[in-house]
Amino acid sequence: MANAKTYRPEELALELGLSGKIVRSYLRATFPRPAEAKNSAWVLTNEQAKATREHFMKKRSPVKPAANANAKPKAAPKPKANANAKRVTSKSA
Repeated sequence: MANAKTYRPEELALELGLSGKIVRSYLRATFPRPAEAKNSAWVLTNEQAKATREHFMKKRSPVKPAANANAKPKAAPKPKANANAKRVTSKSA
């Protein structure tokens, strides 16, 4: 029998664009482990990984963000100097 593919929460988090903490929080609530497993690495089966992907994918918006959604907003243009304003000059004594 071939070894089944296993996954780490960090792999799924990267794939889903999430924090590993968010994925692990979901895993703890959905796939509780025995107390002895506390502070040990998560190793997920293909079924657990699939359920995790489905959970987070159904929460996403079906609309893709605009291509420039992460672009910085442009700064407002600087006001132009008033051509009619008097210039203040200082005279040397």
